[in-house]
Amino acid sequence: MHDDRRLLEARLNRFLHDHVEPAIYQASAPLTLTAWRVPGEPVPFVHAAEQNFTSIDIGAAWGEPRIRRTEA
Repeated sequence: MHDDRRLLEARLNRFLHDHVEPAIYQASAPLTLTAWRVPGEPVPFVHAAEQNFTSIDIGAAWGEPRIRRTEA
């Protein structure tokens, strides 16, 4: 049987370098998040666009949890 270990390792290294590493190490940029606490939904875009958005922390909850109701 042929020992193609070096060829296989070279192909794996090339795949990791060309495809996997670029997907893992992405460029980053500073981010500021803002939100508007909606009093009820749905809200027309025109109304929402006129509101004053306030800063929120990264990882903050986006809204109240919704309860799914199942039909019996």
